[in-house]
Amino acid sequence: MKNNRVFIGLGSNLGNREEHIYNALRLMHYLPTINVVGTSPIYETEPIGVEDHPDYLNMTAEIVTTLQPEELLHALQSFEAELGRHSQGMLEPRTIDLDILIFGDQVVDTESLAIPHPRLTERKYVLRTLLDIDANLRHPSTGLTIQHHFDDCKDSAGYSLFRK
Repeated sequence: MKNNRVFIGLGSNLGNREEHIYNALRLMHYLPTINVVGTSPIYETEPIGVEDHPDYLNMTAEIVTTLQPEELLHALQSFEAELGRHSQGMLEPRTIDLDILIFGDQVVDTESLAIPHPRLTERKYVLRTLLDIDANLRHPSTGLTIQHHFDDCKDSAGYSLFRK
């Protein structure tokens, strides 16, 4: 089975946000088909598109996995459920949010999954976390560097380093 290099976005804005993120990393680590090989620092970020929601903690994990995209999606959804995520609403507060940002050089567009993440280039903090892990990373759809997308990003939502 082929090892795929994948980047997972982790976010939490309910309860003990940092604990939820670390618990999600632990769950990924304990699955034999996933190897967590790197992480970005954690950033505190303003919620986008809503008012009166708590700030998020966000980071990105680099993993190597033999899972296929849909299999990984199901594993991540089971981790979210185990960590108390009940709402599936896109703009609802959540204990944990796990998103496949980039899956090797694959482009996936199905009813249940879009890779690269469709808002990847619209979120400066997400691009920052990817750059923290790999400054030479390229976007699979555009072929452009993540640095190029970061420099071009018009997102003005605030974010700040929370923990290295």
